Parts: sequence; structure tokens; C-alpha cells
Amino acid sequence: MFTSEILKKFEESFRHVSGGRKGEWVHPEKGPQGQSLFTQTYFRPADPDRLLISISGTHGPEAYIGSLIQAEILRNLPAENGKGPSLLFVHNLNCFGSAWCRRPNHQNIDLNRNGWRGEIPVNLGFAEFISLVSSRNWTEYAARFAIAAPKLLTQGLARISGAIAGGQTGYPDSLFFAGRERSFELKQLTRLFSDMKPQKLSVLEIHTGLGPKAYESLLQEKSIAPDLSRALIAKFQHPLVDLTQNQQFYAAQGSIAHLLEECFPTAQRLHLTQEFGTHHFVRVLGAMAIENQAWNNGRHDDSQRMQMLQEIFFPANEDWRQKTLAVGVRRFFDMMDLI
Repeated sequence: MFTSEILKKFEESFRHVSGGRKGEWVHPEKGPQGQSLFTQTYFRPADPDRLLISISGTHGPEAYIGSLIQAEILRNLPAENGKGPSLLFVHNLNCFGSAWCRRPNHQNIDLNRNGWRGEIPVNLGFAEFISLVSSRNWTEYAARFAIAAPKLLTQGLARISGAIAGGQTGYPDSLFFAGRERSFELKQLTRLFSDMKPQKLSVLEIHTGLGPKAYESLLQEKSIAPDLSRALIAKFQHPLVDLTQNQQFYAAQGSIAHLLEECFPTAQRLHLTQEFGTHHFVRVLGAMAIENQAWNNGRHDDSQRMQMLQEIFFPANEDWRQKTLAVGVRRFFDMMDLI
């Protein structure tokens, strides 16, 4: 599809790095043209006690800007320095989703809701909105949203957003499905992490679709020490959003942050979800619902379905792309300086 050239830029950027270890894993499914799909990794060892991880493509079409950001970072990495942190890039984690322009994977699992363990999580609030997220077109979505709108006024956006998008396991064909077992992709990620034992871990996970257009929201799912928070804000010149305190955002069940807690239980962890806003939440949710119904009805190769979702998570606006690229690259090097 028209985004395949973007995803190749990460591989091309390897010409600008020396040393390190490149890797990949092949997905069990194929792409629209029958092509093999794979997730790429690059590990540059340095200080084994400090590890900085960059993850792109947790949600399929978010891989496009993530790929551009990671490729530009590789092109600008300084020469290897054993005194710096070890670096790990996970490129295009949901390679099935990026190939088919789908947010979830081949089993309709939202990878950022699949990091749970233990008992299958239950989200009873999702059932209230199943009609809304099952809309087949914009007219139907508008009518159903009008019915749900009063709940926004009485319960607030963050609470409603959490009920809809926090993750659910009751409706396998619907949005934000957390899965009932660990996905192929997160199993591979766990294996990748298994030999790494850092004392300090920093993770920057690239996402799009949430927040004001072209604005970067840096989300932390757990409160961090006040001195570290001050150091981050001073370095970034940008606020952090503490999801344990903020009333405008929701925390997802079973996010990648939960998986990292499982894989690195003894490390001092700093996980930031880097969200770049695209369109208003109402439009984003509507597009996701309509796209999902199109997919469920067999319209896998439908270019309109693909183009609609690409615009939602990777807008065609060149100013958005350039601004997001610049901020994404700068933030990685900020993190590299701080760890």
C-alpha cells in the first residue's frame, strides 16, 4: 500500500549506524499483496545497567509516523559510546495492523490493552456503548452519539472515554479488545526483553490520535518521584500528564507499561506514552467504529476504509507530519541525556 515506502525508511537508516545488533520476527499472517510481514529491532549495547527503549507501531497506522521518527533518530545517533545507555528500537510492533491499515492485530486484539496477566479483565461499562462503537456509517454514528452525549455532561469525558477505550474482553469483534490470552506480538516482545536486566529503564512509546491536533501529550501511568518529574519537565520544557491524577485522560487496562512491569520487575522504570493529537476524539472514535464494521463485513481491501483510518492516525497535513517528526526525534534525545 502507499505507506510501505515509509516503513522501509527504518531499514534504510541502518546505513547510518555501525555496530549493534539488528533483528526481526516474522508475523504468521500475510499482507494485502501476500507479502511477508515482520517487526524489526535494533539493539546498541552500552551501559548494561541503563536501557532506553523506543517502540513504534503498537497500533497499526501509528507505525507510519513512528517509523519516520525512529529512522531519523538512527540517522542522527552519535558514535557508539560505552558510557551512554544501551538503546533498543522496536519498529512496527503491529506489522499486521500497519500493512492492512488496522489499529488492532490479526485477532482484533488491541496490543496496548493486551499487557494484562492473571484473571481476564472485565469492563462492564463498555456494554453501555456497544451500539455507538458498532456504527456502520457517519449518519448512524451521529445519531447514536446524540443518544450517548448526555452521559458526557453528567459523567465527564475521562470517565466515558475510559469506559469505551480502557479495554474490554466481552466483545471480540469490537473496538479495544484486550484479548483473552497473550498475543503473538507481545509474546515476541517478552522474548526480546528476556536477556536484558537493566537497573534503570526508560521507555518512549510513540502513539497518535489522542489530544489536540499536532500537540504532544506525554502520559505517565504511574506517579514518579518529584525530583525526577522536575528534571523531566525542565529538560522537555513541556508538561507531563500523570494519569493517576489527571481528569482529562484515561489509563488503559493492560497497556505496554504493564508488560514492562512484568518483564523488568526490579528495574527503576520510567514509561512515557508519547501521544500526538490528530483529530477530535469524537471523529477518531467514529472512524475507528466505522472502519471496524467495514473490516468485519469483509471489506479488507477497501481503499476507502484504509484511507479513512490513515488520515485519523497519520494525517496528510504536511505541517502535522513535520512538526510531529521534529518533536518525536527531539524527545528521544532528551530521554537519552537524562537516563
